[in-house]
Amino acid sequence: MKYRYDHYAIDQSPFCDPCHYSCFTCTNGASTSCTSCNTARDNRNFLSASSTCPCIAKYYDNNATICALCNYTCATCVLRTYCTSCDISKGRVFDATVTYCACSPGLYDDRLQEQCQTCMYTCATCSSGTTCLSCPSTRTLANTSIA
Repeated sequence: MKYRYDHYAIDQSPFCDPCHYSCFTCTNGASTSCTSCNTARDNRNFLSASSTCPCIAKYYDNNATICALCNYTCATCVLRTYCTSCDISKGRVFDATVTYCACSPGLYDDRLQEQCQTCMYTCATCSSGTTCLSCPSTRTLANTSIA
């Protein structure tokens, strides 16, 4: 008997039960019984050692077949706006006060790209390419915006 890809056979029964939502194919309905994942469609990776299909990086498990996309600042997350790790290579560091990945000092978030942008050399910290929030010890903050 051929079964649907997302169902498994029940002993001594002509019927099939659905796999766990995270599995593409399985041996039973538990989340640890996956035999494959639909990586391209569901944004999941198959881990053969644990027979599970966790979400790939930048996606989180929202209790549905298809993993949901994390906030652009997160490398990994448990909810859309609750990062669990940050991509240091993009200038991101975890900020526990807001649970997302802020830009490192000397960088700012232009809200368009994952990569943090560099502040002007005259700023220690900034909120944009032309607005200093603080200065290096050799400078003073006179005018916060340079036009």
